Amino acid sequence: MTDKTPVQIFTTGGTIDKVYFDGKSRYEVGETVTGRILNEANIHVAYELRMLMKKDSLDMDDVDRAYIADAVRGCAASRILITHGTDTMVETGTAIGRIPDKVVVMTGAMAPARFKESDAVFNVGFAMAAVQTAAYQLDTAGMFRAMAGDDRYAATPAAQRPQAAFHLLQAYQNDWHLASGRCTPRILSDLGISESSLPELADAALSRISEMDVNHAMRIFESAFSGRLFQWEAPVAMDED
Repeated sequence: MTDKTPVQIFTTGGTIDKVYFDGKSRYEVGETVTGRILNEANIHVAYELRMLMKKDSLDMDDVDRAYIADAVRGCAASRILITHGTDTMVETGTAIGRIPDKVVVMTGAMAPARFKESDAVFNVGFAMAAVQTAAYQLDTAGMFRAMAGDDRYAATPAAQRPQAAFHLLQAYQNDWHLASGRCTPRILSDLGISESSLPELADAALSRISEMDVNHAMRIFESAFSGRLFQWEAPVAMDED
């Protein structure tokens, strides 16, 4: 398929467009920087840029996803690039689904595009190339993700990522232990740490990580002590006074 129409770019927010607000002492989604990235990269492919919303993807709901999907289905373009937060990119991609005669590429960033060390420039460039390349393959209509790094993170539903990360780390640890001829420590007990010292370790961890409660900290250290696979459960939200 030879398509000379502009690439349609929809921006929805996410980390890629976040900016620090001094008055609020926090990062929030600001104006999109996608156009600036493409201009600075001397991209000469015709495109049209439209902001659909400015949201962290964790704040998106089914109404937002339906709105994005309707925009994709309703636009005249056959090549569509969407910038989106990474946490629920898979869910939005699922809501959009496969649309005949349309190539949809989603991308985002793990750090704001305004950061010098951000992956945003690479990801947007990669996505722009991908949406054009896929469009020239006659049987390639569908949904794609274009981002740097290991695809397993994006492919894992957000609720399962903590446990998947622990299982991956445990697998690496076991593989390294076997590769070293069992000379490297595999679990905390191999280091001479006693089970009775685990509460003290958990307390020390909690002094540095505020997003975890004592029960989760203890279960993590108990798993590291015994080598049993860690089973993640989301912390229970605490009521604020």
